[in-house]
Amino acid sequence: MIGCKYAYCPKLTTISLPSTLTTIGSNCFRGTGLTSITLTEGITTLEYGTFADSKLTSIKLPKSLTQIISRSDSYNAGNLPNEYYNFQKSVYISSNQSGAFHNCKELESINVNGAVLTALGTYTFNECDKLRSIDLSSTKLEEIPAYAFYSCDSLRTVTFPATVKSIGQGAFYYNQSLESLKMPAVLTSIYGDAFRECKKIRSVDLSATSLTKISSWFSNVDSLRIVKLPNTVTEIGESAFYGAPIEEINFPTSLTTIGSSAFYNNRLKNIDLSATKLTTINNWFANNNTLRTVKLPETVTTLGDGAFSNCYITEINFPSGLTSISRNALNYCQIDTLRLPATVTEIGNNAFNYAKFDCVEIPSTVTKINSGAFYNAEIRGSLHITPNASLVWGDGGNTPFYCSGSEYINDENGSYNRYYHLPDVYWNSAAEFPRDKFGQIDNLYLPIDGAISDNNNIGYIFYNGMTKRIDIAYVNENRKYSFSVDKEMKTQMINYRKQFSRTSGYGEAAGWTTLVLPFDVKEISYERDSYNEKDTVALAPFGSAALETAGTLPFWLYELGTDGKYKAATEIKAHQAYLICMPNNEKYPSENNISGYVNFTTADATNGVTLKPTAKALKRSKGTKFDLVPTYDGIMQHDTVYVLNESNQHYTDEKTYPAGSVFIKNYTESYSNNPAVYPFQAYLVTNEGKTSVASAPMFYSIGGGDGTITGIEDVPFATPDKATKAYSRNGVLYINTDADRTINIYDVTGRTVRIIEAREGVNEVHGLDSGIYLLEGQKVAVGR
Repeated sequence: MIGCKYAYCPKLTTISLPSTLTTIGSNCFRGTGLTSITLTEGITTLEYGTFADSKLTSIKLPKSLTQIISRSDSYNAGNLPNEYYNFQKSVYISSNQSGAFHNCKELESINVNGAVLTALGTYTFNECDKLRSIDLSSTKLEEIPAYAFYSCDSLRTVTFPATVKSIGQGAFYYNQSLESLKMPAVLTSIYGDAFRECKKIRSVDLSATSLTKISSWFSNVDSLRIVKLPNTVTEIGESAFYGAPIEEINFPTSLTTIGSSAFYNNRLKNIDLSATKLTTINNWFANNNTLRTVKLPETVTTLGDGAFSNCYITEINFPSGLTSISRNALNYCQIDTLRLPATVTEIGNNAFNYAKFDCVEIPSTVTKINSGAFYNAEIRGSLHITPNASLVWGDGGNTPFYCSGSEYINDENGSYNRYYHLPDVYWNSAAEFPRDKFGQIDNLYLPIDGAISDNNNIGYIFYNGMTKRIDIAYVNENRKYSFSVDKEMKTQMINYRKQFSRTSGYGEAAGWTTLVLPFDVKEISYERDSYNEKDTVALAPFGSAALETAGTLPFWLYELGTDGKYKAATEIKAHQAYLICMPNNEKYPSENNISGYVNFTTADATNGVTLKPTAKALKRSKGTKFDLVPTYDGIMQHDTVYVLNESNQHYTDEKTYPAGSVFIKNYTESYSNNPAVYPFQAYLVTNEGKTSVASAPMFYSIGGGDGTITGIEDVPFATPDKATKAYSRNGVLYINTDADRTINIYDVTGRTVRIIEAREGVNEVHGLDSGIYLLEGQKVAVGR
């Protein structure tokens, strides 16, 4: 044996060893200037610190070598002095390390040369900064001891012998270049921090081993992406993959336990636990914003606190035996339909807060809903609750179903806050609806004998599927402006209220507007305000039989025919586009003028009126040169959109078009960031210039000024200064006029049926069919 007489001799650069040598003693060549050495056959043992801190660049081990030992055999894995390591943060390496090749900064290669090694000591190669690879496959090692390769910054590959059963504490800790690991089949144990902070390991295949527990060997390995576990694993320990952003891992059927923070900061997209026997899911996978799908085993009964907190899960199965969903278990999830099994009894605090759903169904088995259970969750469709007779609500905290909030959006429409609240709530019980447990609701559905103490901030309440009244209106939904009916609903009355104030034409088209409604209109009425005393006046389109009812006033209603011309309509049908004009001109008799709010109504107190979904319900009117397009959405200004000038005159070189008379291409009367066409209105799209938008006409006139449309400008009203009195007796129309004049007689369609050259005094008109006639601003019924 050679002792330590050469230790710390920096000028010692070469040495020849005797052929009879069997052991090189502790610290023998420590701190020398040796760059290479030939170890003679026959050497069986290298004691601790043999070449530590030397200048060795390479070494070839003799085949006779059986052991490289450390200072003490008691320094084995899992039984190291506390000063050598710290489990939580970092390893403290003693200044008196005793590994045979400790701190050999220049050592680049080790040729094992078939050595029959059976034992390595702790710290054997730690801090060998230039060592790039080592092949131990020909050895008989059963253990890679603690810190054997600690902080070997350049070590990329290690080939283990098939005999290795254990890898010691921190064996490869802080190896910054280690890229791949192939574990031997007989491996049964790996001790803590074995591969901690190995920054380049991307995959670990343990599937051939017989490991039963996975501990924190790979914590903070921030390059790790793929892990394959053996079927023998029963436990994944605390912080096992803490800080390791793994993307793929299998969960074997033998798995029964997972420790806290085992997968903290992982990047798993899919988790399949269905083959395991887990009964409780704790917060192992929390705070993973890439996780989308989860498969749970049927053995799970509890989703524990924070089980999938802050995970944007889109798909998860709920086992048939699930009973409890705990605090923050599924907040921020994004599940289309949340249908809880009929075994769940409790929903924990904030269990689903900030989550997103299309539909939520809560069964009658739930006996407790805690505070904030769905706080600020967005339920886009419907919430169905069948409350248990023993249902209790958690104390304090946030309102369980305050499903209102906002989301910051930055898209092609700009940056804005999108606001949301509950659209439809079904309370399937005669028990009083607990208003204080809910936020804003559009539609609340109660049974026929349902009860509610406060209807504040509820749009409509439906009893047995029917509400008393619905007033149609569009909403400014994040500057998008829209109206929609997502599901069929019934009401005793439905109403749309619109203000008319534009001046209508006299002998020309003016004052027209467009209209489209989601229901068939049965009644139209005008709210006439006379010195603040309001009365209601019935209205009907020209040509309508309703004009035969005394006191009913006419207005113009037109639709687009397939011949490309507008034709008179006598009723307003659902989802159809119309042109509508209310008489309002100083040249008309004042009693015929309509300026104010008009209500379009349908009512059925017994059977109700059905309001059907609006999706794909709108009916475009197709013409020859253009189509009339109804809309329930805000339409922005565009080259393909022709907008009616409802509020302002339109000037051209040839003519000035009054408000409400012409559809203009790429036109708007609003601010540029507001729609040019609003819900319940219509616009034109051209059928001309299909190959080029620019080649299409700049406008289409309603009144025919451009020669495309004719007939609407006919006006069946006379000037107020022509004083006449008309009445009928026995089928004869009598006209009493104060002067000679020409008088047009119109039927209720606005068609001229007779032109009379009246003389001053009483004039008789014979041969008229029974019906309603209009002349000089008056309406007369002629009968037999």
